[in-house]
Amino acid sequence: MSNRKYEIRRLHDELAQQRAYWLAKGAFFHAEDLRYLKFLIPEGRRILELGCGTGHLIADLKPSFGVGVDFSEAMIAQARKAHPDLTFLVGDIEDETFVHSLGGPFDVILIVDTIGSLDDCQRTLEILHPLCTRETRLVIAYFSHLWYPILKFAEAVGLRMPHPAQNVLAPPEVRALARLAGFEAVKTEQRVLVPMRLFGLGRVMNRFVAPLPLINALSLRHYVVCRSLQHVDDD
Repeated sequence: MSNRKYEIRRLHDELAQQRAYWLAKGAFFHAEDLRYLKFLIPEGRRILELGCGTGHLIADLKPSFGVGVDFSEAMIAQARKAHPDLTFLVGDIEDETFVHSLGGPFDVILIVDTIGSLDDCQRTLEILHPLCTRETRLVIAYFSHLWYPILKFAEAVGLRMPHPAQNVLAPPEVRALARLAGFEAVKTEQRVLVPMRLFGLGRVMNRFVAPLPLINALSLRHYVVCRSLQHVDDD
């Protein structure tokens, strides 16, 4: 594990007990994010979340079978306490042996706000194929590179949970990484133009303005949905 990942894990361990506070502070954004993820992922699916933190997202998606993985023991402890009906494991998602021990196959594999923390993004995606079928969808969600200065400012003034330095990836780079790893991007989307309520205007802007061509490129949230090319011919 690299020094950078050790630092990320250390920070996550320190912040685990504060995670609920920060989720509440950013409740509007997280609700908007969840709204779109629920559109992509119907209830009752078999879901694996890589980099699950305290498990709030996978729990809100209401899987029939859910597994969450994180390398922060403190985050996983909080997840197990809050969501005892789901399975949470401590492990490094860049460790091929560990990932293949997770079983599967899964209907959905989620990588949310984690892609920028990886040492080798392409290799991490490559080792996911044994967990897939032709119907499995890999959903990668991340913050727009255009918003990073604003996000770091929000951290500095106490409006956002502190985050360690991450690799900043633009949408073409994420799609290219997926392609090199043997996945095909079947859907890309940008959402959440306004991450605050603004007296009700935030919801209106996100619903009607954010999806418009050109304007959507300015959105905070990016989503890439992929399928495994190793399984397209499976019966």
